[in-house]
Amino acid sequence: MIDKIKENNIMKYIGLLLVGAMLLTSCFDDPGTDIILEESFVELDAARTVTQLLPFNYLRENDGVAKPSGFLVNRVSTNSSNAVNVTIAVDQASTAIEGLHYNLVSSTVTIPAGEFSAAVGIDILADNIEVGEELDIVLEIVSADLPINQTVSKATHRVSIS
Repeated sequence: MIDKIKENNIMKYIGLLLVGAMLLTSCFDDPGTDIILEESFVELDAARTVTQLLPFNYLRENDGVAKPSGFLVNRVSTNSSNAVNVTIAVDQASTAIEGLHYNLVSSTVTIPAGEFSAAVGIDILADNIEVGEELDIVLEIVSADLPINQTVSKATHRVSIS
């Protein structure tokens, strides 16, 4: 009887080992070629924050020199073989005035082939902003060679001076 119990226990362990080996080897059957993301779109990186707002603080120097700043436009795609052109507009919700508080370097941005992001340049005219004042520059992607992800197509560049 004891031999029969030992034999049954050994058979159970062998069975468990075989099942475990099959489960473990099934993890290695995938060659790693699955594509998780099949869509392609453009977005503003700053729009990925919870508030869709990035604060920037600049030093007022009264030297007439613009402070370079900006956001990134991202291409979210598995393919980067072609350049992507993106058009940016300033939203009416902006409290900063173009030409007085800032200058948009260009309203078009090109993400080069082989790249996944490009800068939207904003020159901040800090000498024209009072210390303690907070101004918003709200940028939005209005057109692009790829679809626009509408949930992350608008972001705020909050400017303050110290």
